[in-house]
Amino acid sequence: MSDQTAYTEIANELSKVVENGTEAEARQFIMNHFKELPDEIQRSLALDVFQEALEEEVAKQDMLVELRKEAADVINGLADNEVSE
Repeated sequence: MSDQTAYTEIANELSKVVENGTEAEARQFIMNHFKELPDEIQRSLALDVFQEALEEEVAKQDMLVELRKEAADVINGLADNEVSE
């Protein structure tokens, strides 16, 4: 079986999973067949996964910064109340 034929079969199977399954099932299918994909697609998928993880981490960090600001505002408000009493 040629590489192209194998890739075509994987692509057809993936299409069925995408049409009938969930995103999680499609991701799992890709992970199960990752080594069978052409190198270019492997690199692209790896970059996409890395970028998605990085974006999620940045979002978490942004949320933590916002929570810290809010906590500092609350603490400052409490301190201001104690000083004025």
